[in-house]
Amino acid sequence: MRADRAERIRNPPPEIRQKLDALHNCQSLIRQLNERLRNAQRTLHKLESELALYHASVAPIQDCPPEILVMVFNFVLGNNPQRIRSLMLVCQEWYGVLVANPLFWTEIPISFNGEGSIHRLLPSANQYLNACSRNSGQNPLNLTLDFSHLSFSFKHGVVTKNAKGSTRQARQPIDSMHFIPLLLEGCDDVIGKSRSISLTFPDSEMLSRDIWCSLLYSTPNLTDLSIYRAGHAYNTARATFVGGFKDLLSLSTLILDEIPDMDFLPLSFSSIEDLEICTDLGRSGNLDLNRFVELKSLTITYTSHRWNAESTSPTTALSLPNLRELFLIGNFTSINNVIFTTPKIEYVYIQQTSGDRTSQPELPDLNVPCVGWSNLDCETGEWSHGSRSQLKKILSRFQSSEVLTIPARSKNTLVAIIEKLRKHGSVPGSWKKVILEDEDGEVETLIISDI
Repeated sequence: MRADRAERIRNPPPEIRQKLDALHNCQSLIRQLNERLRNAQRTLHKLESELALYHASVAPIQDCPPEILVMVFNFVLGNNPQRIRSLMLVCQEWYGVLVANPLFWTEIPISFNGEGSIHRLLPSANQYLNACSRNSGQNPLNLTLDFSHLSFSFKHGVVTKNAKGSTRQARQPIDSMHFIPLLLEGCDDVIGKSRSISLTFPDSEMLSRDIWCSLLYSTPNLTDLSIYRAGHAYNTARATFVGGFKDLLSLSTLILDEIPDMDFLPLSFSSIEDLEICTDLGRSGNLDLNRFVELKSLTITYTSHRWNAESTSPTTALSLPNLRELFLIGNFTSINNVIFTTPKIEYVYIQQTSGDRTSQPELPDLNVPCVGWSNLDCETGEWSHGSRSQLKKILSRFQSSEVLTIPARSKNTLVAIIEKLRKHGSVPGSWKKVILEDEDGEVETLIISDI
């Protein structure tokens, strides 16, 4: 029996041999088409470059005033600052106008989208950074570095075969620790001149750590820092980044997108007044908001739905003596374990969403002292059958608030509740007016005393 099976494998039937031959032919055809596509793309790029040079030499625009050109360039470069490189090729006059206006070079988006070899993308990005550093003068820069599409594959040389079957070693691989120095070669002052830096790390935690650790540059002018990640959130137990910017003494705004361990930031947070984070309070690793002693505005996008709902969160105490605005967005399930000490709070915004479409979102039992509150803005998802209990909670819990903003569709429910509470003498006297806002942004104001 085994001998027969082995014989059928060695000598398959004619129809099987035909299918195998057809499979190999399809694979060969795909390889040939891919090679033709790559050649056509290279030819297209070459022709576009040659035509751009020709059009620049015969450009009919000669008499347009520089002031008009500046207005046009401001509009064109608004959405894509990198277009400046193609605009400079049109004619000598455009080149002169662009170089003579430093503000055209202050927005610097650098993105490695994975299209093409890193050996080709890196020199082009370095040339663009050098041009921006040189032409921006003393103006502060806004730098965006998007590494979301990078992976460790760009580090390694790949052995390939040519048409004759002989092997060929790829170019020298780039070590991820040297990636940032190569990118900033000759223009180290770009980091120092930056007022705003936005970093998007790749999904690879190890590669992200290497990139962050190589950012050992001084940042005396940096006021806004945004850190995002691609893919899934980093593992808290292993995501302690060490290194990064040498100093962030002027930082006032910090945005963190699901990077739960903040020990990688070498600063005391004493200067930050505006913080936006995407996290789960109570399960946030070394995320200690109490370090933000000067914080005035806090936005928390709550992500407790990512965790096991059966596990319990430890009580978290937040003492933010200067906080004036609190924005809470997301699916709240364990925020009751967060105790807020915010004596100067003036405005609270709650956007409540449900973890699944079948459940009604519940207003969190915020342990926030009401003293000093003047405005409460609530958007609690689909206010349907649960809106009556939600509004009762708001009116009874936030007793020192004066202004309430809710969806306009809850107007009738609100009026009925206030009338019922008034009969029992339980409407807090501090409530003065309610702002009803519909989906189109139209606003109606109700004076509670007139209801």
